Amino acid sequence: MLLRKWRTNSKQLNLLWQQESTETESSETSAIDLRPPTKVLGLAWDPEKDLIYFDPKDLLKFMSRRGDSKIFILSVVGRIFDPTGILGPFVIILKCLLQDLWTLGVDWDFELPPKLRHKWQQ
Repeated sequence: MLLRKWRTNSKQLNLLWQQESTETESSETSAIDLRPPTKVLGLAWDPEKDLIYFDPKDLLKFMSRRGDSKIFILSVVGRIFDPTGILGPFVIILKCLLQDLWTLGVDWDFELPPKLRHKWQQ
């Protein structure tokens, strides 16, 4: 089996792979660089510092549409892929907001009530 596009933070393993001509991810990334991060389980990984972090750029770009409806909030929550549960304390706030919308019976495309709109904007 031919393995391709591997990524590691081990310099020794990288040298070995170069000697064996194994195809690896060639772009160096860092949490503070402007280059795209390496994606691991839906999160960003900085192999130099061995740091896993959430990169919110795509989510913030989507949220810049400024939707104030139940369907838009559900779309935002659905875009957060967090299989490791690192973002759980933040995502639960959005899920509680959705629960409030269901309890009040707000329709999918209607604007949020003022109290919940304030929560959403926060």
